Amino acid sequence: MVSESDCLIKGRAITENILLAQEIIEDIKKPNRGGNVVLKLDMTKAYDRVFWKFLGLTLRKLGFFDQWVDITHNYIANNWYSVIVNGGRHGFFTSSRGLRQGDPLSPSLFTLSVELLSQMLNKLQNSASFKGFYMNHNGPKINHLTFADDTILFCNGSKRSMELILKTLNTYEGVSGQLINKEKSCFGMADNTNIATINRLKFITGMEHQEFPIKYLGCPLISGRKKNAFYSGILNNIISRIRGWQTKFLSTGGRPVFLALPIHLLAAVNPPSGYKWEAPLGFLEKLRPLSQFGLSDTHLGNIKINEVFKDGERDWNCIQNLLPEEIKNHITNREITLDPNSDDKAIWTPSTTGKFTISSDWEFLRQKKNNNTMDGQIWQKDIPFKMSFLTWRAIHNKFSTNQRVSRFGITISQNSHCCATVNSMTEMESSDHLFCKGDLARKIWHHFAGPMGIAYRNINLKMMLLNWWNHKSHNPITNYITKIIPPIVCREI
Repeated sequence: MVSESDCLIKGRAITENILLAQEIIEDIKKPNRGGNVVLKLDMTKAYDRVFWKFLGLTLRKLGFFDQWVDITHNYIANNWYSVIVNGGRHGFFTSSRGLRQGDPLSPSLFTLSVELLSQMLNKLQNSASFKGFYMNHNGPKINHLTFADDTILFCNGSKRSMELILKTLNTYEGVSGQLINKEKSCFGMADNTNIATINRLKFITGMEHQEFPIKYLGCPLISGRKKNAFYSGILNNIISRIRGWQTKFLSTGGRPVFLALPIHLLAAVNPPSGYKWEAPLGFLEKLRPLSQFGLSDTHLGNIKINEVFKDGERDWNCIQNLLPEEIKNHITNREITLDPNSDDKAIWTPSTTGKFTISSDWEFLRQKKNNNTMDGQIWQKDIPFKMSFLTWRAIHNKFSTNQRVSRFGITISQNSHCCATVNSMTEMESSDHLFCKGDLARKIWHHFAGPMGIAYRNINLKMMLLNWWNHKSHNPITNYITKIIPPIVCREI
């Protein structure tokens, strides 16, 4: 893929499109004859309008084998339609366009079909009669960004450039079957653009003018000063998901994934400092306001160390009059070497560089515990989150087993219903019994642990998992397998 599309392409993310679009728009006020224009396009039923013949030709041009193209065509074209009139079906007919919504292959096929539009726009950038968006001469020239069916164009507002852009879009519509919804599409320009220029572009494009911020991929694109109101939509989306009824029907492992859908957008934007989520956990609570010292921030900021020193020694009268008791004790209990030839400089002591960083502040504030080797084995990047989370719950006895429920004074059957032997049936149902000591669990662990010589009999789940993770071999593949098998087996049990 050579286009500016980031959808379903390895190594690219949706946040890259948002960050790049925001960086380009920051230069929209730079002088450029004709003005800088941002076009946000909305495709009408983008998936349903893709021509199958166009998709096949695109795949062949991209180098796919004819056999693969034929298989893909037979797959997407294997559907028939019928019209229901008065409750009865009348006739069957096929179609010549459309990708199924929800099909796992459809997003990839649509991304490949949009490749033609990207190459046409890139070719237009090299045209001598086309004038593009103002960009730094040292950087690449970008005139569009695409993510699936979300497309944003950066161009010049001159008549000739806009006509070339619209001609390219019309050509793409004709060959691909796509249709731009001009009622939902819009264009943006700098705030100081005169009304005559805006009206001229309205007439040429047939689209409405929208002032910034313009929403792209769920994030507001800002031109000028940032305001809290611009980011309220993202915050409201997060709050609505937390309070929404959907979370009540999700498992404990599914809830963080569900909430992460809107939260990931915060990684691509830089809201004003007024938003509380920028502070690390516990940071605002543990910082005491300056009013407790009887000083305002301006007053405290104007006091310099050399003001409370005189001839190389502390000026006690100045200290008594200017500073509160807590700061006086802090100064008098420290050895300070005064250099009259250098200026005062604030040093953040928790950091080795002397500069404040969020990571050093977090390390300073958080309550550290001893490292747990078991947690390091459970949470690994090669193991799906749901498997690691289930294993963690099993080890910490977080399941509603008979043993745990009985602690709350609830009378429940003492027998285990998942075992066949008498001894196992009379044992209290617990996490160790379900995942390690029960009949089914022992058979499964015997199948995996037996051939590798890992002890699994007559021990609890935590000890058995430690036996797996402490098992060493000269073969690195064997060591890798012994680390990932336990969470997978626990999930299957």
